[in-house]
Amino acid sequence: MSDPYQRALRWLAQRERSRWDIRQRLADIPAEECEALLDRLEREGYLSDRRVAESLQRRAARGHGVQRLRHDLRQHGIDAELARPVLEEALRHELEVARRVRDRRFPQWPITAEERLRQIRYLGNRGFGAETIRQVLMVPPSFESEAG
Repeated sequence: MSDPYQRALRWLAQRERSRWDIRQRLADIPAEECEALLDRLEREGYLSDRRVAESLQRRAARGHGVQRLRHDLRQHGIDAELARPVLEEALRHELEVARRVRDRRFPQWPITAEERLRQIRYLGNRGFGAETIRQVLMVPPSFESEAG
């Protein structure tokens, strides 16, 4: 078995990981030793839950909703206090992201109920909330630009 510090550095070199992610991967060492190692990695700047949260936020901004981001933050064990500003920022842009995602995937406005349901499911599966989906599908983009 290799040195836990070197293993952790190897994982962190691949991509950002949270304390929780590294703790799970180092389950084979005693808890006290693991916490000391995690503290050391944080002090040295290799490990940062804030960077993980920001990375997940950037990924969500490319095509996922706040619900998906919230789920991803929980999956990585990001503290609620650290997640709150990330989620608030994502929420400010969610409608814009949802419109962009819908337009990219569905160039035509839904005519039939079946097409509308397909778009609703698609956006819901990408983590957009019901209210955001309703707003995106409420008025065709061409009418919005004429009204504004």
